[in-house]
Amino acid sequence: PTTTLQALGHIFNKKKVYYKSTRQWSNSTMGMPEVRSHMISVFRRLRGFQALLQYLDRRAGTSSFPAMELCKDLISAAWESIPSGSSSSSSSNNNTGNSTQNGGTNHGGENQDGETNASTHSQSSKYQAIHNEARNLAEAIMKHILLLDEITLKKMDAETIKQIRIKLYMLYNRLSGADGGSSRSGSRGSSNTDPEDPNLLKEFFTFWRSLALKLITSQSLPLKLWGWDTIVDIITESERLAPPPRAFLVKGAGTSFINGLYSFDTKRVMKNGYVRPNVELQYHRRICVDGGSSATVASGGTGGGKGPVAASDAPPEGVGKTLTLFRCTMRSQHKWWFLSEADVDQPGTDKDVDYYQHKSKRDEEGLPSASGWLTCRAGADPPPTLEAVGKLVPKGEERETLEHLLARWAIENEVVELVLGDSIHREIVSRSTELIKFLAGMCDRDDDDVDEEAMTVSSDPAEGGDGGNSQNKYCLQASHLLLAWKTCTNKADAAVSAQIYQLLVSILPSLSPALAIPLIEAIRDSLETANNAGMLSSGSQQKSSGGSVGSGLDRVGSLGISASKSNLSSAGGESNGGRGDHFFEVSEFCCAIAEKMLSENNNANNTNNNNNGNNNQDVGAETTSQEPKGESAVREAILSLQWAVLSHKDALTLKSYESIKRYVSTEICKQDSTTGALRMKFLMHCRTEVAKNASSRNVNDVDETHALHMVLLSKFLLEGYAREEMERLVKYNPQEAEFHFPTLFFKDLISYMKRRTKVLHSPPTRKPSSTSAAPEFNHAKSLETRLQILRFIYGLPSSGQLSTTQLDHLWSLCVLPGDRETLMAFLANASRPDPGTPRLRPENSMHNVSKLDAAFANNVDVFERLFCSENVGWENLVEGAYRSFREFDACGARDSDRTTDALWRICLKAGDGGVAGRAMSDLLAVYNSPGTVSPSANKDVVGRKDGSKENTDEGGKGNQFSQRIFDCLVQVKEGLERGDRSSERSAERCIRILSAAIERSRGLGGSAGAVAERLETLQQQQQSGSGGSESSPSSSAVVEGT
Repeated sequence: PTTTLQALGHIFNKKKVYYKSTRQWSNSTMGMPEVRSHMISVFRRLRGFQALLQYLDRRAGTSSFPAMELCKDLISAAWESIPSGSSSSSSSNNNTGNSTQNGGTNHGGENQDGETNASTHSQSSKYQAIHNEARNLAEAIMKHILLLDEITLKKMDAETIKQIRIKLYMLYNRLSGADGGSSRSGSRGSSNTDPEDPNLLKEFFTFWRSLALKLITSQSLPLKLWGWDTIVDIITESERLAPPPRAFLVKGAGTSFINGLYSFDTKRVMKNGYVRPNVELQYHRRICVDGGSSATVASGGTGGGKGPVAASDAPPEGVGKTLTLFRCTMRSQHKWWFLSEADVDQPGTDKDVDYYQHKSKRDEEGLPSASGWLTCRAGADPPPTLEAVGKLVPKGEERETLEHLLARWAIENEVVELVLGDSIHREIVSRSTELIKFLAGMCDRDDDDVDEEAMTVSSDPAEGGDGGNSQNKYCLQASHLLLAWKTCTNKADAAVSAQIYQLLVSILPSLSPALAIPLIEAIRDSLETANNAGMLSSGSQQKSSGGSVGSGLDRVGSLGISASKSNLSSAGGESNGGRGDHFFEVSEFCCAIAEKMLSENNNANNTNNNNNGNNNQDVGAETTSQEPKGESAVREAILSLQWAVLSHKDALTLKSYESIKRYVSTEICKQDSTTGALRMKFLMHCRTEVAKNASSRNVNDVDETHALHMVLLSKFLLEGYAREEMERLVKYNPQEAEFHFPTLFFKDLISYMKRRTKVLHSPPTRKPSSTSAAPEFNHAKSLETRLQILRFIYGLPSSGQLSTTQLDHLWSLCVLPGDRETLMAFLANASRPDPGTPRLRPENSMHNVSKLDAAFANNVDVFERLFCSENVGWENLVEGAYRSFREFDACGARDSDRTTDALWRICLKAGDGGVAGRAMSDLLAVYNSPGTVSPSANKDVVGRKDGSKENTDEGGKGNQFSQRIFDCLVQVKEGLERGDRSSERSAERCIRILSAAIERSRGLGGSAGAVAERLETLQQQQQSGSGGSESSPSSSAVVEGT
């Protein structure tokens, strides 16, 4: 046998030099390939194939089976020996046609007909024998491959097995009549994708799936990866060979008679119910006189619904027309789809009346696209949308397509469970994405595989139907998704978990609400619920105005979700040491969703901008459209999950925090009913948390980082509203006084400051979670942020204003220098409105509003009682505090005596030299400015020492300044006597003030001599009043120096 097999190898191998070769100087062949074909025919005539098949069948799965290279040559020989296409059937049809051409009447040619029939029968028997031999040969080789053990498979060359599989595929294509060996690539719906006998091709796909299962269940990782690559190829081919839709429902077209059901051209369907090979897909619809059509017509001009149009008295528009949905190859070789009234004699030419067209891309040429149609000259806007109806297969075969068989194979063999089993590997997870997506797409595949009329009749559950929701068990199940999440939370390998996140996120858009919502709910349930008590626990049961999360779970009960979620929770608790909190895993999943959605939104925005720049369509039309109910429920569940992470107590420890927040920000600003209900639910959650923290006085009861975070999230949500709605929410309502947002934020700040006074240092940092190091608590930032939020909330007109009592309370709590300076900056900012023209001031730039009003009204009183008080503490304040003093909108109080007193105190007591210098300049400017004389001043003439006289004001600025300097010197003396070292600084600044004043003496009495005379007079008055005691050394030195 070995010698015989070797000889067969030489006979069948067409690459041998004596069969085919090329000259060095030419591409023409010099061998004799016809000799090989003759020798194959002789081998068959000698019944060699029958003997070979018996030999192969007995040795399948053993080491004595011929080598794979020989098997490849044998398959090629069998493929070449089969008549291509349907030559056998064509000759048979021709003979049959000749015999029946004359209506079956015999005109004396019985003998000739008999000989013809005998020849035809002999030829058919020969073809049948060739087919059987080729098929049996393929079965023997496939049997052998499937019986090989794992060790043998590992030793074999994967590329050789792949080439054998490709040649087997070519052979079965020719056996089935499709002959797809020469055209293995192409889009769905191509002309050579539907075999005459699909059961033969199904036989090959059965082998292909069995091979894949053998590989993925092996213990070798390379074999497993090979198997998963094989599954991807099976999915691709199964989808490519999918039968075309049996009809298309056109709806929404501006030309009303275009709307309706277009059925596949029956002339292009074989007797077995499949599409003929090598034909272009076409769909037709004829509008009848009674207003109906040859196919069911969509009701109304908008194409809504699928029921027939009721007959009307007036003749319908377009009556008698035959409309065609077809594909045409353009001069550029692009294939475009048209909705046209085709010309009878020359269809597909310029004589057609085109209503709508779709300029299909390469990947859209196979079947008509659902959207993206353009209006032609004969049509009217808007262009239609298309919906595929059913599959063009024989009745009863709707669930026997290659796609359905693949889905059934995957479910029955628990292939998804193999992906997520104990031997899970990130490369396997990565390769399984296509299968998971495929199974997800099969969930709703059978909803439109029923006849249109049957759908209409059985869609009412009251009539015994299932409402169009007949469950397909051979598709992705919720238990598969929950298993994926369970594996993700239990797996210590971060790379594997990350791959599962990507897997779940990638398939999420293709999941139906019945699958997506249970997955999201299970993920959310794995978070620690104590953090979100009162808000998230009832999220899936409560209905909102925009639809509820629970609305998408109507079918969950039949999927066994409760048990799966229960198992998931128990397993998760054990794997995390009883913690029951998978915050890190959930956050990574949410981050993957956020980044994918943000990327898609950016791409969509760029596409919309480009489209809007190329046409004049109304860009706002899309924003008013409503989401389908199922999509709305999924979006609601996703946002609720994202919010659960965003509001978690450890959210700020996440590296992905900003990505999640950015995604929620883009979603929460949408003005639709679903978003509005979610935004309000999230806001109520924040309100509850802030109120709880505001009522707490115990330092150990409050996580200060999380408390501040919830305040920030409250503001974040408020800014998601339109201005009018935002002001309505912050408006005082007596019925909800305890939850008035402005008051709540103020109470939170007061409570925080009271807790702050109980500790002289920052609260200890929490133990970091497994995500990253927790941010160190920053009191200064916390106070500043809360005050900025007060500026925002009280800057809204409807929220009211801060009262004097509230400001006094704040002032009394902010006694530390840093706190006092931060409060003064807030008061200076809040004392003035911010019109926002052209934009908000830098200190208000964090607020997402157009303008802000002043936060309080009694500016003069606030300025004089707080900023000008004696207990400001300028000894420890720096230039920021004095900047706030200057920027405060004092409304005319700048010229008051209390302001002047405050300037003197700042000059003398400020611990910062820069502050004292700026205050000194402002103080001298007050005395130097005209028109600031006291109303009670009595003007007089004072004589100088040289006998001259000058006009002065006894109670004016000169006397006031001199008196103030003298009083300061007296205070310095007393301070020095007490040993107060700050008095030395005050004395030095008095001299500096006096020196600066003398330089500007024109406004202080006319000359330096006048100042000296006043100081001397004041000194004498003090001595006489004190019984002749010694004067202050400082005052004496100043008088002598002047």
